[in-house]
Amino acid sequence: MPVFISHRTKDDKLAQNVFYHLHTIHNIKCYLDDFDRFTNEAQRTNRITELILDRLEECSHLLAIVTENTEGSWWVPFEIGVARRAPRIISTFTNLEKSALPEYLNDWPVLRNTDGLRQYGYIYNTYKDRTDRRLTNRALRENVTFSQQVDLTEQVHDRLKIMTR
Repeated sequence: MPVFISHRTKDDKLAQNVFYHLHTIHNIKCYLDDFDRFTNEAQRTNRITELILDRLEECSHLLAIVTENTEGSWWVPFEIGVARRAPRIISTFTNLEKSALPEYLNDWPVLRNTDGLRQYGYIYNTYKDRTDRRLTNRALRENVTFSQQVDLTEQVHDRLKIMTR
């Protein structure tokens, strides 16, 4: 399932670079609203929240781009909060020092550079088949328990944390 890349508009260029790295080098399908033709239409009709919720529902991963520009953003924390409500693999890509990150982001792996993205791509592709089955709407049809979904999510988070230290 795709990786939802959450970011503030001021970080469009960085988000696009992360998108291209994951997509081109690691063959990972990503969702970035910059490339969603429905985003502008949704903003004009006040349906942007519904669109974001729909897109997040389709993704098994969320990668939040957090920089000095993120402070004051309403969307990035909203998207992280929504992603947290279901077993999803959540990670942060940042150029900030650990002490500058909001405390709640310490629950998940933090990527800081291209090497972190490389490790992320490796883990994503290692667990891809399992996350596709367990962290999607298909999980309901395949009788995958919530506990199994949480276990897999924690396993991936732990592996990423170890590899990106």
